[in-house]
Amino acid sequence: MIFKYTGVDKNFKKVSATIEANSIDEAKKSLKQSGIIFNSIKMHHEHSFEFMAQLFSKELTKKELSTLSRDLSFYIKSGITISSALKLAISQYSDNKKIKNFLSEVSRYIDEGKDFATSLTIQKQIKLPQFYIQSIKASQNGGMLDTVLLELSAFISKQDKIQKKISNALAYPMFIIISAILMVSFMLSYVVPKVIGIFEQNKQDLPLITKYVLASSDFVGDYYMVILVLIITAVITTKYLNKVSKNFKYSYDGIMLKLPLFGQILLISELSRFSYMCSLLLRSGMTLVETIKLSSKLLDNVVLSKIFDDSSTFVVQGGKLSSSLLGRNIDILPKSFIQSVALGEETSMLETVLSTQAMRYDEENSDKIAFMLSLLEPIMMLVVGTIIAIIVLAMMLPIFSINIGGA
Repeated sequence: MIFKYTGVDKNFKKVSATIEANSIDEAKKSLKQSGIIFNSIKMHHEHSFEFMAQLFSKELTKKELSTLSRDLSFYIKSGITISSALKLAISQYSDNKKIKNFLSEVSRYIDEGKDFATSLTIQKQIKLPQFYIQSIKASQNGGMLDTVLLELSAFISKQDKIQKKISNALAYPMFIIISAILMVSFMLSYVVPKVIGIFEQNKQDLPLITKYVLASSDFVGDYYMVILVLIITAVITTKYLNKVSKNFKYSYDGIMLKLPLFGQILLISELSRFSYMCSLLLRSGMTLVETIKLSSKLLDNVVLSKIFDDSSTFVVQGGKLSSSLLGRNIDILPKSFIQSVALGEETSMLETVLSTQAMRYDEENSDKIAFMLSLLEPIMMLVVGTIIAIIVLAMMLPIFSINIGGA
């Protein structure tokens, strides 16, 4: 159960937040242990609209999560406990309310006796990536928490740089797209109807292409709000079904993998993440079966996650990971990946091979993304130019018809 409370903390500052507990007495006890003097506490009832808040729940930016992970890694490496590290971080991020509230809630759960990974899972302040929580869960009992946090920081920072690179590269094409949409909308809504209206008043027979453009103009003008609502509804429905329906999520992720070029970028990105985390967990001394199971949970694509999770069952029965992947999933996974896994198993250097594969996949994805972005600009120019040319042609053909008829 979740309880909402108001009161003052150890520094006599007003606080208003929620706490999870099995009963109101347990909630009061937890608040007292945290040094919070509460004025009121009552059960927090969830409302139907809270699903919308969950869809767009607060997240740390990649830069914030990377920096926070690095700071915690340095604190822990200095020899202090995770509880003390979190309290230091709370002081450091006192000006950032979002991070401060997040760290305070995690710290409170740890003071109650929960481990770091569990505290990150049950806190309600920030939505963390699943691979982040699972990585910490796998490392916290092996004495590698500081190392994993530092490597996660580097990994997230690298992803942030790639994302910013893509965003910067997309800035000009997006400007073209937005300008084109505004221009085409203006022409269809105002220019085309007025020009074509002149010919209709003269009862002139319009060319077929002009009739199509005029019909498009009427449709956009009459139903633009419906179109906008349908687009928003489709986006929200897709996000909702991805959260609540495993079958829909599986089908959706399967389609994403089959998309031209983008599907390959997604596949290589997931394989890079899987390879990286496998190498990290194997290095920490975890068994291969546990490594495969945990690493499969880090993948966003459930199709690939299921492939590796099923393969872990085959490994438990005494088989090899490469044999399982080769026997069932050659149509999805690259042959080079399976061959690399087989090589690592044969030479007992799977951790090194997977680490090398992760770096190679990162480089390969960077090249693919650069290629995709280089194609995007001319394609957008071609599409926009074609649409505008059709509209102009639709307006000019009736004029040509008048000139030809007059001659």
